[in-house]
Amino acid sequence: MKKTIITTVLLATLTAVSAQDATSPKMEKAQDANKAEVQVGDKVDQRTEVMTKELGLTADQSAKVQVANERFAKNMAELKQAIPDAEARQARANVLRTSHDRELQQILTAEQYEKMLAMRNTRANAPAEKEMKTKMPHNE
Repeated sequence: MKKTIITTVLLATLTAVSAQDATSPKMEKAQDANKAEVQVGDKVDQRTEVMTKELGLTADQSAKVQVANERFAKNMAELKQAIPDAEARQARANVLRTSHDRELQQILTAEQYEKMLAMRNTRANAPAEKEMKTKMPHNE
């Protein structure tokens, strides 16, 4: 009798513990969304900080750029979830990017905007240059 009671209590305890460890797919999705949101927020802050430093933005410009970058990141995150087709998503992303650039052009001086474009081009070409340096020549 004691063994039966102890076994029942033990099984109930193990079931309760395993039920607490298991998370539903909805909870996992929500946790992933929260992590993604935090990462996007960190990227926005980092991007704004780099722009402030490299472009010599004023406090007012920095605040406006922060808002523009947050809006752009939010729109891009929504786009990734809303449009499953890669080609349509890329087309819409290009529209959002152009709109973001126009907004930044209104905030920055002409010199700052040109410097930002140069920084972007340098960053875009950096992976290709790195790959060229790391490739081994053919020994033919």
